[in-house]
Amino acid sequence: MDLLPIIASAGAAWLFGAVWYMLMAGPWMQATGLSDRDVDRKDPLPYLLSLIFLTLVAGMTSYVFVIAGVDSVSEGFWTGLGLGLFVGVPWMASSYMFAKQPMHLMLIDGIYAMIGNAIIGVGLTLF
Repeated sequence: MDLLPIIASAGAAWLFGAVWYMLMAGPWMQATGLSDRDVDRKDPLPYLLSLIFLTLVAGMTSYVFVIAGVDSVSEGFWTGLGLGLFVGVPWMASSYMFAKQPMHLMLIDGIYAMIGNAIIGVGLTLF
């Protein structure tokens, strides 16, 4: 397992997350009940941990790709998207339902999980 594609793919998904949550900041904060005062954007820890977690996801996705023989960009995209849609989102949605989180928060975070994992899938097959 080569670390460069894992790290690069995690970084690409992380950058997508930065753009996604900048665009969705208002709806996301409304759904979570947080305000600008509650969110410390200067604290590096959530950003660093997010990158570490995405690296773990990319590492496991890489392992799945090796086992499944995923080796083209198209296969990487669809398998990554599928992992996000059929593994990440249902798991998250189950937790959100028990925590009584709003459906639109599940939608915002679920779309991020799906597209982020598709980006990881493409990255793993490109690098």
